[in-house]
Amino acid sequence: MNYELISIIIYLSITIVEIYSKPAKENKRKGVEIIMKIFGGILLFLGVILSFFGYNQMNSLESQMGRLVGHTDPTGMVMVAMGVVMGIVGIVLLLKKNKSEESKIA
Repeated sequence: MNYELISIIIYLSITIVEIYSKPAKENKRKGVEIIMKIFGGILLFLGVILSFFGYNQMNSLESQMGRLVGHTDPTGMVMVAMGVVMGIVGIVLLLKKNKSEESKIA
């Protein structure tokens, strides 16, 4: 698995969260919120897929044979961990309410 691609995705998600948390005009914020929801859904989907492939990697025949001879392969566990992190960030982005809705409620 390409670890650079995973780190780039995580860096982009953190950058977008930082941009989203900065104050902006109301009309621009609505467009950013829609983009954040879409990005959150994509991250959640990719996180589930990455976790699934990581789980399959941990239980593959190659990994089991490697454990039999004493070779450890952390690739599957890293993929599962990165998938969980991406999924959590995706859920947070999907469930985050905008500030204008919170001020209307209060």
